[in-house]
Amino acid sequence: MHNITFDKEIVFPIEITRFTEIPEVNPIPSNTIIYKTVCGLGATHSEIVSKRDSIIILPHLSIVKSKHNDPKYKDSTFAVHGEVTVEQVYNYLASGSAEYRKLLTTPAGLKKIIKATQLTGLNYKSSFFVLIDECHKLIQDAGYRGDMLEMMENFFQFDRKAMISATPIPPSDSRLVEQKFKHYKVTPDFDYKKGIKLINSNSVISSLKQHINENPSECYFIFFNSVSGILSLIKQLKIKRDVKIFCSEEYKNHLKDKGVKYAHSLYDGYTKYNFLTSSFYNGLDINIADVVPNVIIISDCSFGNHCIVDPFTDVLQISGRFREIQDLPLVHINNVSRYITPLNPDESKDEIVKSKKAYETLSGLKTSFIEQDNIYFLDQALKTCKPYFNLLDENGNYSYFLQDNYLDENRVSQYYSSTSQLMSAYVGTTLFKLKEESVTFNKDVCIKLSHHKVKYLKASNKNSVATLQDLEAIKGTDTYYKERLRILNVFPITFNAYERLGIEKIISLNYNRVKMQNELLELDIKEKKNSYPLIDLINKTFQLNKSYLVKDIKKKLQELHDILGLSSKAKSTDITLYFHIKPYFNHIDSKSARAYILMERKYNSCNELAA
Repeated sequence: MHNITFDKEIVFPIEITRFTEIPEVNPIPSNTIIYKTVCGLGATHSEIVSKRDSIIILPHLSIVKSKHNDPKYKDSTFAVHGEVTVEQVYNYLASGSAEYRKLLTTPAGLKKIIKATQLTGLNYKSSFFVLIDECHKLIQDAGYRGDMLEMMENFFQFDRKAMISATPIPPSDSRLVEQKFKHYKVTPDFDYKKGIKLINSNSVISSLKQHINENPSECYFIFFNSVSGILSLIKQLKIKRDVKIFCSEEYKNHLKDKGVKYAHSLYDGYTKYNFLTSSFYNGLDINIADVVPNVIIISDCSFGNHCIVDPFTDVLQISGRFREIQDLPLVHINNVSRYITPLNPDESKDEIVKSKKAYETLSGLKTSFIEQDNIYFLDQALKTCKPYFNLLDENGNYSYFLQDNYLDENRVSQYYSSTSQLMSAYVGTTLFKLKEESVTFNKDVCIKLSHHKVKYLKASNKNSVATLQDLEAIKGTDTYYKERLRILNVFPITFNAYERLGIEKIISLNYNRVKMQNELLELDIKEKKNSYPLIDLINKTFQLNKSYLVKDIKKKLQELHDILGLSSKAKSTDITLYFHIKPYFNHIDSKSARAYILMERKYNSCNELAA
């Protein structure tokens, strides 16, 4: 995956079972990235018991709460997350009740700790050792979590700090070199490979159903990073009871609104069928003594990049959740697709360079533009410069973590372009003893998963609109602003429809997300808030990693031209102006027809709600 030159390689024998028994990394040395190779060594534990004040940053709320609620750590740690105030952190720090202060926090919680430390009069930069645990999530989650980027700005200010994971993805941020970070690898000298069965299938659900029927068990743990996909699995498998979904607090609340009572945001024990999303399992300890669970990982390419797993990181992390089980039955069911055609590493880097040039050219024009009333034309044009614009943080600065996220997503997507690519990736990890099986189901018995957007279900949209209406009665209060902001962050389309279209229009649209989205786009065009509506309509109409017949492309493009009243005639080759494409021949009724696979968009949508 990555060619890394390690500054130190530490090998430990089978007799060592805890991180605290490895002197070279106990206590964890400052300015290091530690590749610990295997999960379950107790690296987090080693920092909790170390004789120094520590801040331990964990990727998700569920892990912070899980670690803090562990009887071993309940009295020796303080958990910082969304529900905890700066004042509460200050009281903990000022109380002097602990010999060594140990704060477990989400990335967003680091700001609260810094503020609280400043209130105590301490210098936060020198007072704590900061450890980022499961540091691979820095890059994997950077694309959609602003709290990760903000946390890293603060992280580099601390005098003593380190990152650790069994599966780190080396960051390219120049500050790591400037601050002389070293790469340490910790490896056992015994066979630590885990057995896994790779099932390549044309139907994920059919293969899952078959696997469960052929391998009866008291307990299944099924890892799939889509809540809507999990609901579809439960429905297709006809599971009526003994089921739990472990997911984020946000999705737990969505499911609760939908009447789903078996969703949990904290691990509280297992049942027969246990479904977990990726926002839940990283860093989690699942201790099961009385049964050997059957562990199933699902990658469904039709659900997009977020629903495929990386053999180098995700699969090891999943297998590492089960601490005490040696011979864990582990299966990865996938439906690799020839339509997955991501850019290779060189092409991805080239796109960054080309889009950067376009961005800088437009930025130069903007500074010299005389007609300030029309400056919004250039502002919107800047937003379309993909991928470079996507790699800028909220302050407009280039983020190496967003860059690494973009390159990493393309890397993982490549594995799912063919069964041989995925197999090669597994072999390249050197982490698994691999068995492979390919299964093809007849089309008449093939079951497909449904994947509607859970958070924009009609019931959720209806509840959000009702809440916005109720809030008008307390307009001006803190609750009014706080609740409106929450709805805006979680349901931006519904919020904007309420504000701009009005309740009567939303009702006439039957609370439908797509219809609200289309109405908002039309309103943008009418109010001249969108100078590039064709880009938005094309991005909405055409899906990535899907093949389209050339004749159908021309027809769809002409329909969009007609909607906007454009006089120009659409050509099928116009699609190359908006997408990187791959020529393809589709076979229909024994005849070959020209088609294109759409690999990647060349432009962002001007209106983020249209994407």
